[in-house]
Amino acid sequence: MGKYKMVNGVMKLNPAFRRQPSFEIPNPIDDGALLDVDELSNVFARYEIPIGFLPIVMKLTEYKLHFIINDSASVDCITHLERSGATSYLAHQQHNSHLTRWEAQQDRMHRLVDILAYIPFKEIKISFLNHRSVFCLDHNGRTPSAFADYAHQEIVKIFGGFNPAGSRPIFKAFQQASSNTIHYIFTDGEPDEPSSEILQFLRRYAHADKVFSFFDFSDSDDES
Repeated sequence: MGKYKMVNGVMKLNPAFRRQPSFEIPNPIDDGALLDVDELSNVFARYEIPIGFLPIVMKLTEYKLHFIINDSASVDCITHLERSGATSYLAHQQHNSHLTRWEAQQDRMHRLVDILAYIPFKEIKISFLNHRSVFCLDHNGRTPSAFADYAHQEIVKIFGGFNPAGSRPIFKAFQQASSNTIHYIFTDGEPDEPSSEILQFLRRYAHADKVFSFFDFSDSDDES
């Protein structure tokens, strides 16, 4: 039995699935419409994402999302990413013609927000490898467009709130990972800890309700 069904171009909860006693209904977006496929298709097209990824995106409704941002000193390095191709929050800033790794992470978060605005996720948490601050984003009854506006503003404030410094204590971030969560780690090189130690941890603790994924922002094969 599918958790969702298509109704007039909009993905909604399957009523039969809703009646299952073990199912908790997520907070609805826009009067019960969980996902407007036409609108999300436009977002996918804007960022050149294959529409075949839609079922994968819908799986996010089953998890909390945790983005662990790399705030080490190395993120001041310039990337190959041209500023002209970035989202509007970074494209028009009068800096270098290419994004730094710090800016590239912010740009990625803005792109993700445009997609996540249509997903009834349980929670989005943003933390850092070094800085102790933790931020949370939630729909809180907002429509997709209202959530996107709110989240974009929050991301600008979050990334503008302090200067990156420190190293890459990735293993420490793993040890603090919570269950029923997909953890997205933004990184740009080798972690402080031995890779063998991290791999051993992942083999032992990564399972269906504690998922880890990496976004690499380095330009060099030697660093990633």
